[in-house]
Amino acid sequence: MLGRKKNGKEFAVEVGLSQLDHSDGRKVIASISDVSELVIAQQKLKEEHERAIVTLNSIGDGVITTDIDGEINSINPVAERLSGWNAEDATGRHISQVFMVVNEKTGKKVEDPVIQCLKKKEIVELGSETVLIHRHGMEIPIEDSAAPIKNADGLVVGAVLVFHDVSQSRAHANEIEYQANHDALTGLLNRREFDRRLQQSVVKAREGDCENILLFMDLDRFKIVNDSAGHAAGDELLKQLTKLMSGKLRQRDTFARLGGDEFAVLLEFCSKDIGLKVANKLRSAIEDFRFFWKGRVFNIGVSIGLVPFSSSTETADNLLSEADAACYTAKEGGRNRVQVYDSAAAKKREESSIVNMLTEAFENNRMTLFQQEIRATEENQKQTHYEILVRMMSETGEIISPAMFLPAAERYGLATTLDRWVIKTVFNWLSKHGSKLSRPVMLSINLSGQSITDKFMAGFIKQQFKEFEIKEDTVCFEITETAAMNDLYRARQFIDEIKLLGCKFSLDDFGSGHASYAHLKNLPVNFLKIDGMFVKDITHDPIDFAIVKSVNEVGQVLGMQTIAEFVENDEIVEKLSEIGVNFLQGYAISRPAPLDELLD
Repeated sequence: MLGRKKNGKEFAVEVGLSQLDHSDGRKVIASISDVSELVIAQQKLKEEHERAIVTLNSIGDGVITTDIDGEINSINPVAERLSGWNAEDATGRHISQVFMVVNEKTGKKVEDPVIQCLKKKEIVELGSETVLIHRHGMEIPIEDSAAPIKNADGLVVGAVLVFHDVSQSRAHANEIEYQANHDALTGLLNRREFDRRLQQSVVKAREGDCENILLFMDLDRFKIVNDSAGHAAGDELLKQLTKLMSGKLRQRDTFARLGGDEFAVLLEFCSKDIGLKVANKLRSAIEDFRFFWKGRVFNIGVSIGLVPFSSSTETADNLLSEADAACYTAKEGGRNRVQVYDSAAAKKREESSIVNMLTEAFENNRMTLFQQEIRATEENQKQTHYEILVRMMSETGEIISPAMFLPAAERYGLATTLDRWVIKTVFNWLSKHGSKLSRPVMLSINLSGQSITDKFMAGFIKQQFKEFEIKEDTVCFEITETAAMNDLYRARQFIDEIKLLGCKFSLDDFGSGHASYAHLKNLPVNFLKIDGMFVKDITHDPIDFAIVKSVNEVGQVLGMQTIAEFVENDEIVEKLSEIGVNFLQGYAISRPAPLDELLD
């Protein structure tokens, strides 16, 4: 018996024990001990859980835990505030419903870190440009990481996501980056950033067949303003001229102040003719501008050096040097004018050299064919469509872009010879390999303006069909808008004659030349290619989008299927699909590759 007053429970236990034998008593005591330990363990577990909740709620980061399927188990107050979801609503939902993140610069959705973590079974950290979309639409810059939760046996049973708001630090970093890349006075890009973007453009030009323009501008009579009215007047003049010139450029053009009174403009995917128009528009606007300062009026001019560049360009430094030299020539020639760098004599020597290279390439079998897919936006097409692209091989085996030799071939009367070689080679290839392809194809062959006005070309094409015995519907001929408009009657005659065979026709680069919708009615083509200069910016340029939409609608009304060029990313693909363009061509679809790769 206990040596103190017993409560009811102790007395009942003792009475019960007295009625048992010695052995049974020991068992009951043991059972009571186990229950007591269990109660203590549960109490400790409860206390630890409460401490964990308190700790979780005290953390300055947002914390979300999920089970193995990504469904939310818990969410702390910071996570509630940043996401806009309270714990009651969030618990039980899939993590993707509550935690939505996108790339800050592109706006593209970022793959969920928790899903990646559960899939890889390792810690996953997102990039430094991640933005969390709040439940009510706000964007909050964050940094985050997700880690797997493992049980005692090392098995993954869930994940924990930790993230925090970095709005201030990222805004500070963005401000530092902006200041490093922009001119403090005008807000334009500075020399450092312009050099970087020009170099990127040179690299892109090497990879694709696109024309670009570099303008180097030096103000005339700017020193008079600085010397006679002071630097404050000079600074104000530069700011006003910056606003004036910016209004004459497109959003996609790269405009920079290189230093002092020197500016530069990069016009990507721009022909020489269009570049000259832009340069003269800038020159004319500055010539008509009057600068007023403390009762005085100043008139300013500008000398502009223009350099076209494409895949044959060597370096960005060379381009700037050439543009600077052209600008200096403009100043020497009387100022307030536009000077193209490539003089007639230099161009003639260069083209003469290229013609010799082209002739040698024919003689030594160094011409080759590439292809690029033209993919349908709907999957019910019977044929896979490819455009044939001609390339020249150097003596060392390097690929030479057509942008380097095609203009010279046309100038010196070799374009028709080249077209005949392409036609014969493609027909021969189809005759040998057409039956081996996994599905029917249609190959699109480009024809020059010289070829469609050549009175023997139609007969040559008919002869090739007879010689190689290929199906006429496997061939499409592609002519440019400019070539067709130069001799509309002969182009119509040629198209009608070849279409009788069963071939199809495509009108290339529509919108870049001087064709009108009225002329389009007189060209019975099957496909209408929308010029890439309008396509590549439709996601952020409403004018380009309207042009593409209009051309597509007119083409559809005329019974033509439309093809969009320069489709470079998924956003453009989505936009074009929305407005009903039939076919897409560009790096987002496929890159140019050797023709024989179709056999793979």
